[in-house]
Amino acid sequence: MIYTGCGTSFHAAQTGGEAVQALELVLRSERDADVLVCVSHEGDTPLTLEAAEAFRGPKWLVTGKADSPLGRLCDEVVVSTPEIEQSWCHTASYTCAVAALGALRGEDVSWLAAEV
Repeated sequence: MIYTGCGTSFHAAQTGGEAVQALELVLRSERDADVLVCVSHEGDTPLTLEAAEAFRGPKWLVTGKADSPLGRLCDEVVVSTPEIEQSWCHTASYTCAVAALGALRGEDVSWLAAEV
């Protein structure tokens, strides 16, 4: 499994495991990974979309919006936020993406809501 994204979404992707910037994946899509996990707040980041199109295996998306260009391209979509965050700094959606990636790895993230 390999993770990708751009900007804040890439930083969240890094918490999942081996992560590659979307641009690097576009430039060299052949990777030793069976699944690509994309992280995108709204599912429409052009470079992350291009990276997903270049990857030849199954693709998953962690996002706040299932109905998106990336959502339509990916085999599995995990909606990690109750709505699209209005703030440009993506604090809540970043936290939710990191929690969703942890849950996908089998971590117990049930404690998070009470702490936030």
